[in-house]
Amino acid sequence: MPSAPRGRRVFVSGIGAITPYGLGVDRLRDALYAGRSAIGPITAFDASRFQTRFGGELPKTALDEHFEGRDLPWLSSLTAHGVIAARLALADAKISNGVLADAGVFFGSGFGTIAEAGPHYLKWAEIGDAASRPTTIPSLMLNAPAAQIAIYLGLKGPSMTVATACASGSHAIGQAYREIREGRRDAMIAGGGEHALTELMLLSWSRLRVLSRRNDDPAGACRPFDADRDGLVLSDAIVLLVLESEESLARRGGRALAEIAGYASNCDASHLTAPDQSTEAEAIREALRDASVLPEDVDLVVAHGTATRLNDRTEGHSLREVFGSDNGFPVVTAPKSMLGHAMGASGALGVAAAVFALESGTVTPTINVAHLDPECAIPAPPDVAERCDPGVAIVDAFAFGGHNAVVVLKRAG
Repeated sequence: MPSAPRGRRVFVSGIGAITPYGLGVDRLRDALYAGRSAIGPITAFDASRFQTRFGGELPKTALDEHFEGRDLPWLSSLTAHGVIAARLALADAKISNGVLADAGVFFGSGFGTIAEAGPHYLKWAEIGDAASRPTTIPSLMLNAPAAQIAIYLGLKGPSMTVATACASGSHAIGQAYREIREGRRDAMIAGGGEHALTELMLLSWSRLRVLSRRNDDPAGACRPFDADRDGLVLSDAIVLLVLESEESLARRGGRALAEIAGYASNCDASHLTAPDQSTEAEAIREALRDASVLPEDVDLVVAHGTATRLNDRTEGHSLREVFGSDNGFPVVTAPKSMLGHAMGASGALGVAAAVFALESGTVTPTINVAHLDPECAIPAPPDVAERCDPGVAIVDAFAFGGHNAVVVLKRAG
């Protein structure tokens, strides 16, 4: 395999997370290693009329404890939680606000501010033009989370929103990695967020017939690669990473949690919702080439693992195409079994899970796999946290629209 031209090394130095487990990366890490499901009955609205009545809800956050009251009308829920997650990421990296003035932010989201946009239009239909406010456009625009993160953190580098469905977070991280590797920036904030678990979204995903209907067992509903899986589970989350060059870390005496070593992106260009094995496999190979890593060097795959019939089988066969026989096949883990599918945040959650594994030497479990589907063509994922001391991990993200993204990480060192 030819080696890719190498630029500067890029490291993850901090993680900020707001997930159904709560605020902070420690709650995310501890819950994943405990194998605890974040999925439960929906409480934010009356879901009794829907075929699916559960999901992964964000914790209720007192936003007035994080922002001045006069600022709140300018912030959608996604934007506000994005700013909080970015602050948590800086705190985890032990970086003071304002230190990374030349850094930028790449924020991935599949649906952006849809949680506020829908109710806004309903209110307009009810009361007319009085529903429109001076803050309507600034709070609902798709780029608002990236822009407000840059404003609140004083980041004067590139600020962009990436929207590639459930590959958005991975694409944001990959593009930020390239900014640093190629010498344009010393540091970036990158990841993804989704706050879209609304009545409209629940209904619309149900109409696609891809949601699990295990209303009597929400915690056991998301079953990636299991023979009895019946669909994905919707969830919300915001996960942002601090990425830094080796030089930036050295200057400030920072710590490296893991290294981002490679990244690739391509498109199936064949179908809006059905995945394609050949391009998924090529995305993995291209990412490995970018990282100058051979398939046999990969110890861990953080799978996309949506728990839908076609997606799991296609991903499994893509992995088999790249990694070959069971002899030396990487350990596979699927965090969505616990967290559900957080769409634009899912790739960033996968990268966070890979960082945890590389840092600790222990892989997070995959729960709810009672009977592995042999048509998925992969070895059974561990159902409890398992020590395997990985040195290289890949994170898959394969999205509607045929958007594929693969991130390669290495143990820091």
